[in-house]
Amino acid sequence: MTESAGDDAFRRELRGWLEEHPPPSVRVATTRDEVEVLRTWQRTLHAGRWVGIHWPLEYGGRGASVTQSAIYNQEL
Repeated sequence: MTESAGDDAFRRELRGWLEEHPPPSVRVATTRDEVEVLRTWQRTLHAGRWVGIHWPLEYGGRGASVTQSAIYNQEL
């Protein structure tokens, strides 16, 4: 996969955001507390505009390309 300058900037932005908002260690919720941890994480992702990144800007997404969606999945 060849990344453009925009893709590289996208990766840097996401990495910086993840440094400030590290994902929880919980991957699969098996208790009520873990469910709440993951819900809080989803709210954090949403607040940072990191949910539905491939959606168009006018619908709350980032209009991310296929390459940027792959970068997102790699970084998370």
